[in-house]
Amino acid sequence: MIKPSIILIDDDDRDLQRLCSLFQEEFSCYVASDGESGLKVIEAHANDRPLVICDVNLPDITGFDVCRTVKSRYPDFCVILLTGFSDKSLRMEGLNAYADNYMDKAISDQEIQLTIRNIYNTFNPRQEIHAPDRYVTDTNRFMGFEVQVRNKILDYFSCPVRERVPDRVTVSGMADSFNTTTRTFQRNMERHTGSSYSKFFAETRLQKSKELLAAKFSVTEIAELLDYSSPSHFSREFKKSYGLTPNRYKREVSSLLP
Repeated sequence: MIKPSIILIDDDDRDLQRLCSLFQEEFSCYVASDGESGLKVIEAHANDRPLVICDVNLPDITGFDVCRTVKSRYPDFCVILLTGFSDKSLRMEGLNAYADNYMDKAISDQEIQLTIRNIYNTFNPRQEIHAPDRYVTDTNRFMGFEVQVRNKILDYFSCPVRERVPDRVTVSGMADSFNTTTRTFQRNMERHTGSSYSKFFAETRLQKSKELLAAKFSVTEIAELLDYSSPSHFSREFKKSYGLTPNRYKREVSSLLP
């Protein structure tokens, strides 16, 4: 099978070696160390419809000039500008030169490889992409760490009391649910929420109690639903956090409702 062609234009030998090593198994690589030479290499391999990766800062003409020249001659060629400069104005100039993408050299090798693979496959489909057998909504993947922890706590309290497994909402149980160690989980709690898990758990439980009070549940019912040791324990914790008793809070909320 004939490999597709990729043309790499960069005046830094180390960058050229890096790019060649990333693509040589999948592409036939052709290199140039300046813009004018690069344009000649592109012309020589034009029948292959090569993918072009060009550095912005070249010793003769800029990568923007190379890109615009290639696009004027071969509008259907894919040109990617690769640069060590992440300045927004330069990225905009690259896009204004009709570059199909503008990548920072600082990104990982794997990201460069996957980006180039996907871009090339868009312009020259070689790999068949299969749709999933079914569409699965996994909202947790897109939720922040804090939201995921809170949802796990609330899911626990939404279960019938007799069906609950208390170990699931302990620190170790939570760590297991995130496939991490207890120490790492605690560090993540501090970084994402600014508090320990025990404090976060207590605050989440009290916030839930406010919803139940507004729904006219009794103090005794809430203490049982939220795993407090007793109604008085719940009342003490609530007053310590909010400065008023649960029953007073319930009355004040009721007075505001139609």
